Amino acid sequence: MIKILHKHPYRIQPNQQPTKQLFKMIDFELSDTQTRVREHAHSFATKHLETAHTVYTNLLTPQARFSAIRPLYEDLIKAGLIQAQVPAEYNGLGYGLVDMALLTEELYSADANVALTILATGLGLSPLLIGGTDAQTKRYLSPFTDGKGGTVGKLGTF
Repeated sequence: MIKILHKHPYRIQPNQQPTKQLFKMIDFELSDTQTRVREHAHSFATKHLETAHTVYTNLLTPQARFSAIRPLYEDLIKAGLIQAQVPAEYNGLGYGLVDMALLTEELYSADANVALTILATGLGLSPLLIGGTDAQTKRYLSPFTDGKGGTVGKLGTF
C-alpha cells in the first residue's frame, strides 16, 4: 500500500473549497516599465518596419538586402533598441527576458526579416559580453549605446 506523506498544496482535496491561498496564480499583467517597452517598440515598428518589405523585397542578394535596411538599423540604434540588448553596466538598458520578448514580438509582428536581422546583433555581441575584457567591452559597445547611430559601418571592427 502506498502511503501519502503530504498532500499536494495546490490540489483540491475531497470536500475542500478552493481559496486564494490554495491557488497561486501567475500574474500576466505587465509592469509600467514593460508597458513602456512594448509601446516604444510598437511605435518604432509601426513607423519604421511596416513598410520595410518594400525596400528589400526585389533585391537579389543578401548583401543588397542588408545594405537596403541599413537606414532602418541606424534608426533602431538611435531609438535605443539595440541598447536594450546591452547590460546596464555598459551603458545599455539591460532588458530582462520579458522585456526582450515584448520588444521582439512588436518588431517581429511588423517585419520578421528586419526584426531578426536587428535582434541578431545580440547574438553577435554575446561573445564580447561573455569573454571580452572590460576595456574591450566598453570600446566595442559604445557605438551601440551612445545613441548616435553610424554603427553599421563599425561592425567590421569586431
